[in-house]
Amino acid sequence: MIERLHLSTLMCAVSLLFACAGQPKDPIQAGNEALEQGELDVAETQARLALAEHPERREALEIMSQARRSRAKQALDSGNLQDAFAQFKGAATVEPSRRKRAADWSSAADLAVDLALANDAIECAEKSIEADPTSLEVRRKVANLHDEAGNAKGAIPHYLYVWEADRDDTNLGLRLAQLYLNQERYVDAQAIYQSVLESSKDNTQALLGLAECHERQGKKTKAKRVYAKLVKSHPENAGVLFRYADFLERIDQKRASDKWRKRAEKLLPGVKRRKMRKLR
Repeated sequence: MIERLHLSTLMCAVSLLFACAGQPKDPIQAGNEALEQGELDVAETQARLALAEHPERREALEIMSQARRSRAKQALDSGNLQDAFAQFKGAATVEPSRRKRAADWSSAADLAVDLALANDAIECAEKSIEADPTSLEVRRKVANLHDEAGNAKGAIPHYLYVWEADRDDTNLGLRLAQLYLNQERYVDAQAIYQSVLESSKDNTQALLGLAECHERQGKKTKAKRVYAKLVKSHPENAGVLFRYADFLERIDQKRASDKWRKRAEKLLPGVKRRKMRKLR
């Protein structure tokens, strides 16, 4: 009786062993192992099997996005920018992590720029912002792409977001103010110029922009006051003196305009060289 019991137990154990050995691996485990071995097609196939059972399974989406990201890096190493662009886009479309998804879209945007695909670059950069709205780097990228495409309306919100977060970026602030000025949003432009001047009181571009804001609004006295400050702080800047001369001419102060224009001309390199030759 005891022998029969031992035999029965042994047979049961063997049956379980063979049953377990015959079971297929979990697709997630198999997919991760394939990723580690660099078998990217196998990894993605396993991820698809897992998704067929559970369409939103995060681990499967992570395997699929990582496989595509790895293909993108391989394509970059081989110089195939078009394929790398497609693979980064593919990774971004399935990546569940907002941070990684934003990075994939940003990489795709950079490649689109290299491939001269302006519209694709903007689209990918915008999607990167959707995934991570706080990224100042990508905000700058999106703003620049819109700006280069001549789309001030698309650029301004992103420039403004960065400017409000980083007032030390003077060049960005000046560009934002110029776009406001171009769109005749004088109050907005003036606010940016004044903000720049708070940290850099003699900034030439900010003062010139502020003077132009006043002039366009018909505030000629205020504009002249700003120009007076400019020529006082930059008496050797021919460009500033010419701008002041042009302004004076526009407000019908021809004699004063001629005086400042002559001063500006004397500062030009060619004029200085001619004077030196005469002295010799």
